[in-house]
Amino acid sequence: MRSATCRAARVGARPWPLRTGRVAPRARRRPGFPTCETRRGAPLATMPLILHGIRSTVRAQRSPRQFIPRRPHFVPSNRPARMLLQSAPPPPRAQRQPTFHLHTATTAFAAFTTMSVTSTFFDTLPKNFTQVQVASNDQGIETAAFLEATEGLIALLDLLGSAAFKPVQSDMAGNVKKIRDKYVTDTAKYTTLQAIVLDEKADKKKTATEGLLWLKRGLEFCAKALRRSHDQPSEELADSFTKAYEETLKPFHGLFVRPIFTMAMKACPYRKDFYSKLGSDEARVQAQLDAWLVALEERLAILVRFYKDGQYE
Repeated sequence: MRSATCRAARVGARPWPLRTGRVAPRARRRPGFPTCETRRGAPLATMPLILHGIRSTVRAQRSPRQFIPRRPHFVPSNRPARMLLQSAPPPPRAQRQPTFHLHTATTAFAAFTTMSVTSTFFDTLPKNFTQVQVASNDQGIETAAFLEATEGLIALLDLLGSAAFKPVQSDMAGNVKKIRDKYVTDTAKYTTLQAIVLDEKADKKKTATEGLLWLKRGLEFCAKALRRSHDQPSEELADSFTKAYEETLKPFHGLFVRPIFTMAMKACPYRKDFYSKLGSDEARVQAQLDAWLVALEERLAILVRFYKDGQYE
């Protein structure tokens, strides 16, 4: 009896006590239907094991949809068990969701349509290059506004949708950080970019000056590439950025950096895909892009002349 009980438990059945008998041979047992035979062939010892195996097999073969989820709200009744389960009572009126009327949907859709048609990428920028103040006689460019506008240009490169431009973006963002770290040490003193460079002139370590130099070169590259793309509608972005890179950054890059940037230029998207991300109103996008580029080019020309006259390169 002990061996029969252990063998039945091993195959997954409940160890029911048997009167007497032996375990059926392995060849005669089926999975899920463990059976035991007695010398007299009495079915009473076999029936509990068979019923347990049938229940296990049927439960395993049932679909999850056939099971009714149990809920805490239970109402006793004389009805069948399937009818006793009720859903929880509805929440109070104060906790119900507001009704969504048709006029609300129409108004929301109209607002979304209007925004998607008239809004452009340049409308979302916190600071534009046209808003960067320049002192009289080109004596200084506002530091904080210039850095914010530059971060908007870095965000513009995200619209190119290529991971190959990450080195370009990380390089420009690193230079912005160098200048901002110097600016926050004394915001009243370093109100302009020229003031930072002049203050570091006597220092041995010119971190912000070098950061502004490389940022200036990166901005020249972006401005020239976008200007070519704006003035030549038939030229693809890959050609515009490649030619701009050859004229601006390539002479300053080494043999190991040039292939990285060259690959990034080749990964530019199609022209129509890029300009569609700037906005759906093509005429408005072109007008804003032109004004944005003019302001950027004017401030870059001031920095180029400042670095050249002071021999800071």
